[in-house]
Amino acid sequence: MRRLSYRASLEFLYGLAKSGIKLGLDRTLDLLERLGNPERAFESIHIAGTNGKGSVACFLHSILCQEGLVTGLFTSPHLVSYRERFRIDGEAIGRSELASLVTELKPMIIKTNVTYFEATTALAFEYFRRRSVDIAVVEVGMGGRLDSTNVLEPLVTCITSIDYDHTLYLGKTLARIAREKAGTIKKGIPVVCGITRRPALASIAQIARRRRAKLYLLGRDARYRILSADLNGSWFEYQGLQIRRSFKIRIAGLHQVANAALAVLVGEVLREGGLAVSDRAIAEGLLRAAWPGRLQVLRQRPLIVCDAAHNVSGVRSLVVSLRAFNFRPDVIVFGVLRDKRYEEMVTMLAKLGKVFVFTKPASPRALPLVKLTATARSLGVRRYTYSNSMDAITRALQISGRDGKVLVCGSLYLLGEIMEALKYQPARLNLCQ
Repeated sequence: MRRLSYRASLEFLYGLAKSGIKLGLDRTLDLLERLGNPERAFESIHIAGTNGKGSVACFLHSILCQEGLVTGLFTSPHLVSYRERFRIDGEAIGRSELASLVTELKPMIIKTNVTYFEATTALAFEYFRRRSVDIAVVEVGMGGRLDSTNVLEPLVTCITSIDYDHTLYLGKTLARIAREKAGTIKKGIPVVCGITRRPALASIAQIARRRRAKLYLLGRDARYRILSADLNGSWFEYQGLQIRRSFKIRIAGLHQVANAALAVLVGEVLREGGLAVSDRAIAEGLLRAAWPGRLQVLRQRPLIVCDAAHNVSGVRSLVVSLRAFNFRPDVIVFGVLRDKRYEEMVTMLAKLGKVFVFTKPASPRALPLVKLTATARSLGVRRYTYSNSMDAITRALQISGRDGKVLVCGSLYLLGEIMEALKYQPARLNLCQ
């Protein structure tokens, strides 16, 4: 078969997205079997949750890299480049290597009729096998029970948090959503859970008992206390199963301390299971970890901060952190998808600033601007609307001036578009250095 170019590879994969979201494991299992089950060639950690799962995955990936393990990382969605989804030891997959993989797998992808995310999952597992990774940290795409990543038999399962998101697919109650996330729990495999609400925790605990999976809880088996925090990161004190010490992280946000503490607890559980995870690797991994789009400073003058707060829980955490840091933006650039509780999100953001530039992410699922405008009008805030992100960030920079502050938040699609407009490429960043 003629080798596809990198661009042709992406066109083929993006074309699969037209079939939409189809939860279920049968198609993925069929494709992986045709490939010789690459998911069995490496150890793994499987991470589900509403918010924080990408950050926890990033912290763990960095920790395991510092331990000297060849470590894969599979996350979604990407910000600017599809290559960001596949990393080994912090580095994104190369264009040529991705094109070769897609060329080889394309006939089987077509034959098995898999979806975009199912094909992406298979590509990741095959890439990790070919590069002989020791262990991979794998983030769930949506939910857990029927997510294509749930074919793994991990060393540890992690559930970061449970809140309302993707209710059309996962259910409208926290208990129901938690059951979907807890579908990642495997028989006899330990599960580590972040701080979450009681109805959700009850569902997780019930499934863990049924599957004889030992349950470790942040807040019970491990605790943390923030010592200092600002836009440059945080110091925190941790007390867990064996570790009692302080750590530093560079990823900003009070909520990121909880994510880092959860990653440390997973590291301790891995150690209990026989995997060498030293205190040194944990400390160095936390310090070196970088995760684009999470309270990230994109530019200093004017000060542009971006955050992937795309649901109510995420915006709540963002507002708490920025108020604690005394960060008051002159203008907020915001846009989300139409299945989000946007009225609550805008209401919370209005506690930070009174000038908004609303825009639409380049997605057919983007929320119409008229709805954001109506919400802003009811709150009495100043607002501007632009149908594309380039015009939106240009207007925001005009409003802020060279010495002002701009906050960009909402959909990851929006963040990616703004990053591209500002010529920032996350795929060039090593996440472990």
